[in-house]
Amino acid sequence: MGDIAKHYGVSPSTIKRRLSNIKIRWSQPQISGGGYVHLDTTYWGHNWGVLLALDNATRKPLYLEFINHETIDDYWEALDSIEKREFEIRGIIIDGKKVCSTDFPTDGCKCASTI
Repeated sequence: MGDIAKHYGVSPSTIKRRLSNIKIRWSQPQISGGGYVHLDTTYWGHNWGVLLALDNATRKPLYLEFINHETIDDYWEALDSIEKREFEIRGIIIDGKKVCSTDFPTDGCKCASTI
């Protein structure tokens, strides 16, 4: 922050304040087809992270949500959003592990023998 502040002739706290006022807008993409959904959350600091769902085959984003704390409901919301946008979820991968319908019972969700 110090270098940026010095470059612009303002204090580091001004830079922090201006950065905190940046708003990020995201619209869930139009999707179709089906496949395996890779879900993961990454944090930057204690209370700011992003939950991302990717199509495992194409690596295209299916869902993105900025969150404060990771909960199981965040994952349910992601899966619900993906299904409502007509993507057939064949299986789920969380933290690199296959998840079967016993943990996340989505319609037609099955474990894959190979992913």
